[in-house]
Amino acid sequence: MEKDLEGRGFPAFYPTLEGCVARDLRFAAALEESYMEELGAVAAYTYRSLLWARREPDAAALFERLAKEEMLHFRMLGELILALGGNPVIQANMRVQGIERDGRSGIKRESRGRAALYADSIREERRGIDRYQTLMGRTQDRVVRSVLAHLLSDEHRHVEALCREQKGDF
Repeated sequence: MEKDLEGRGFPAFYPTLEGCVARDLRFAAALEESYMEELGAVAAYTYRSLLWARREPDAAALFERLAKEEMLHFRMLGELILALGGNPVIQANMRVQGIERDGRSGIKRESRGRAALYADSIREERRGIDRYQTLMGRTQDRVVRSVLAHLLSDEHRHVEALCREQKGDF
């Protein structure tokens, strides 16, 4: 079984949504931005993990764990959109900010470094926190709120993990 950032097996929280939430097409549409942001996070963390694998194995491992957790978030949001009566279709033109590389050692020293990647990741996670807090205020459905609370908790843990690792850089 895969482990999350704290070594717990997951998915520890994975509620059945179909038939447990009231149909709400408006709220389903409101979740679409978060759904696509989670997919973008999967792509970004996977890219960061691949690039740092040889040079910074600890950073690469963290980014890989985050990518896996964000994939679960993406799946959970898709299921929630579907349960609310929406269509979790993927309509994306994704771009992940690249890192300049050279042929010998991988990532160029003068390019954006590890600290900048942590700062970008923390900013992205905090944007997710803001979105989930806003969405929680827009629903009274207890099941929907529990899903959003779980996602919000995970995003806070991601920020904490990234901040801990970032401090190791200085």
